[in-house]
Amino acid sequence: MENLPEFLALEIVSRLDDSETVACCRMASKTFNSVFPGLQFINLQWRLKWYLESRSRVSSSSSSSRFTPSLKRVFMNLVSNLSALESVRIGVENPPLDVLNADVEDDGDDLHITDEDFVKEWLPRVSGALKLLSLSNFWVQSSRRRSEVLSLISAH
Repeated sequence: MENLPEFLALEIVSRLDDSETVACCRMASKTFNSVFPGLQFINLQWRLKWYLESRSRVSSSSSSSRFTPSLKRVFMNLVSNLSALESVRIGVENPPLDVLNADVEDDGDDLHITDEDFVKEWLPRVSGALKLLSLSNFWVQSSRRRSEVLSLISAH
């Protein structure tokens, strides 16, 4: 694996469907890690279990040894390491109805993807080569919030 030509390693990594799989390849191979900055897509879909783990850790008074980073922090890390993004897909796995009903009072914004301040942080970096953009909010955190992100995207 470590003897693959860089163009071939980049081709392999580019055919992967999601950023989680790309991260696993980067951990497994120095070659895949070295070609990562040439990747032209981010497809980051936040799993519901990560959200639930972060919520249970916040609500419990004891500190947890497991760390679930925020979606926005993971995304910003990816954006800062990629130079020619053509496709950005970021979203949250749809929760079952019982989770929606149980967490209606969630006033956090870590999964509010169309938060204007968040989009302003990364959109100018990627807008030059961007051909595809997909943003999917977590309904519980975004349903009562107004977003003007479409005008922001149109301006770039």
